[in-house]
Amino acid sequence: MVNQEGDQTLLNAPLDDLKVSSRIGRTARYLSHPEGKFETTDNDTIDAIVAAHNPGTRAGLAHRLESHKRFILLTLVGVAVFVWALVMHGIPWGARQVAFQVPHAVTQQLTRETLALMDRGVFNESQLSSTRQAEIMAHFAPTLERYGDLNLQVVFRDGGRLGANALAFPDGTVLFTDQLITLSQHDDELLAILAHEIGHVHYRHGLQSVIRGSIMGIAWVLVTGDTSATAELLLSAPLIFSELAYSRKFEFEADAFARHYLLERGLDLTHFERIMMRLTYGSGCTELAQCLEAEKEDDRILNQYLSTHPPTPERIRAFLAED
Repeated sequence: MVNQEGDQTLLNAPLDDLKVSSRIGRTARYLSHPEGKFETTDNDTIDAIVAAHNPGTRAGLAHRLESHKRFILLTLVGVAVFVWALVMHGIPWGARQVAFQVPHAVTQQLTRETLALMDRGVFNESQLSSTRQAEIMAHFAPTLERYGDLNLQVVFRDGGRLGANALAFPDGTVLFTDQLITLSQHDDELLAILAHEIGHVHYRHGLQSVIRGSIMGIAWVLVTGDTSATAELLLSAPLIFSELAYSRKFEFEADAFARHYLLERGLDLTHFERIMMRLTYGSGCTELAQCLEAEKEDDRILNQYLSTHPPTPERIRAFLAED
């Protein structure tokens, strides 16, 4: 080994005393010797020297595989399919199994912390009168008793910027906003919403979502060691769109649960239809066909694709469909 600038001999040793690193694409190679290590990117010269010394020597497996574009393409496709299957099926399946094993004490703590955070940043104290709250709770009482094993409780809040809505928390707490109570025109409409939210609690949809997100985040960090904003951005795309798909699935499951309960009680299924139309299209909506005509086609398509809930007309048709 000679320094080209000064013709100075740096190392003079038998090739057998050197350890030559394998070739991987165009990455640098290392010639290791007890007295030191030499780095070079002149891979062709190194290959020629090694081949002259050992005529039967072939390029390393990694380099041969890396040099075949078809193999690289197939590998990329295989990895993409595996990641898709893992995100869309494997992780959701695992999250569902884990969700049903989480102790109630854990779900209580999670709910307390989540609700406290939302009380500080989203909700305000309910402005409903105690009389109105008592009326609603009396109407809900048979339903809450029917599903007593779920540790259900109903709370009220001023929804603030969230507006008319209802939320189910992992420990069985169901929150109704004042705006939703005002939007309703019959207490059975609120009962239909309650049954829907109980469906979320029954299937542990909230816990499944939390567990799925946690698994994805932990897996990314373990595989890449990258916790930067770039990693979060890369992670967010598949996670967001898989979450949208499974949120739609959760909504249909909760709708089916509510439908079964209303039929069990002999209640009119159109209560669900009416409150859902008002939630989606405003208080002036009375007929589904009329509401759909008023809605812009391009907005509807975009909302269908990006919304965490299925399109309201699709949900209503499924809810009212005969068995």
